[in-house]
Order: sequence, then structure tokens, then C-alpha cells
Amino acid sequence: MELGRKTDEAEACFSLGHVYMFLRDYRNAIEYYCRYLRIAKELVDVVGEGRVCQRLASVFKETGDLTEALTFTTRLLEISKEVSLIVVDNRLGCWKYRKT
Repeated sequence: MELGRKTDEAEACFSLGHVYMFLRDYRNAIEYYCRYLRIAKELVDVVGEGRVCQRLASVFKETGDLTEALTFTTRLLEISKEVSLIVVDNRLGCWKYRKT
């Protein structure tokens, strides 16, 4: 699959995960966020990986699975240290990227 299609697929998965999160359909939210995560890793998109780790941590927190929430939050911290990723607005999922 060409790069443009992969990134489009990733963004669709992220959006679907977001919608399912608002609907409180956590199983589907996790499914689509994990699909996004797989594509981000495949494309070596660490900013995207960090973005979805934040979302997955939120979903797992909502489901009461604090162990998984901690796992994804820890990964987000690792990524942020790697690339100086700064969360500008946690609720809106806005990100600012700065090269180290």
C-alpha cells in the first residue's frame, strides 16, 4: 500500500477510535486505536504513536484497567523524551513537535 493510503487509513482508524470513545464503546475504541498504533509503528511515526498512546491510556482508564493505562502512559513519556513531544491541550489532542 502506498504511503498516502496508509496515512489515510491510520487517520480513519484514529477518528473511529475517537468516535467510539465518545460513544463509550471502549472495545471498538481500543480496536481502532490499536490499528492506528500498528500503522504508526510500521511508518515509524513516533509522534502518531505518542498521540495514540495518550488515547489508549484514557480508554483503559475509563474501563478501569489501570495497569494498561499505566503501560500506555509510560510509553507516551518515553516517546516524549525521545522527540521532545509536548502536549499542548490534553483534551483536544493537540500536539506541538520540537526537534531535539
